[in-house]
Amino acid sequence: MTTIQNKKFKLGDRVKTGGAYGACPSGMSGRVIKVNGSNIGVEFDKRFDGGHDCSNKGKFGYCYYMTVGSIEKLSTNQWTGQKR
Repeated sequence: MTTIQNKKFKLGDRVKTGGAYGACPSGMSGRVIKVNGSNIGVEFDKRFDGGHDCSNKGKFGYCYYMTVGSIEKLSTNQWTGQKR
């Protein structure tokens, strides 16, 4: 399976939710751990109800798939793709 890259978000980018999205509360910050077109896998700094592990890419309970319009980029960081 080929992963489609998104021009706005890259692995390791720090992001923040603009509002609540699905199970993810508003105001959460985290880092991008998976990019597939408009679906962005984010591992958030805090655990939340409804969080998962983004197909085993992050810590269980801390991750959620977001859309491009539901998050904003805070900074760009280098990331190796390895789970923490």
